[in-house]
Amino acid sequence: MVLPAHHADANALDHAGRTPLCYAAQNGDTTTISFLLRAGADPKFDKSDRPVTNYAAINGKTGALKTLLGNGADIVGETGNWLITTFHVVIGRGHRDTALFILEQDKQNDLLERKNVWDKTVPHNACEKGDTILVQELLKKGADLRPLDNSSRSALHWASFSGVPPLI
Repeated sequence: MVLPAHHADANALDHAGRTPLCYAAQNGDTTTISFLLRAGADPKFDKSDRPVTNYAAINGKTGALKTLLGNGADIVGETGNWLITTFHVVIGRGHRDTALFILEQDKQNDLLERKNVWDKTVPHNACEKGDTILVQELLKKGADLRPLDNSSRSALHWASFSGVPPLI
């Protein structure tokens, strides 16, 4: 570990409030993530209270997410006032495999009904994306399609918007 030996700060913030770990997570670089964690990087949040797990979620980096979760990161990964969980991010970006990994990790089903700032649940997002496989997996875990978002739309509304026949 050359850089920490020379007093490089693993939690240093750049102009956007991001740490080196945020960038390693976004790139899915598990070697660098492990290195930074050993050097004392905080696996939970950046300066703006955005979870480091969200950076891995943006690009569907399942390996990075596994490494972060194995080192103290929160599976919920909720972003400040936006209430956007890592699960919302992954589904919104269309990363099904990473979404299925998170669903598997959510042993208590805490994430299924969690609402974001627009009152959208994970099923709303999956239906909006038209991801029939993910919707089926959410339903197997007991997802409720009845809650309404802040526009009074249910998951069925979003499935209809997506125009994917198997969902409707």
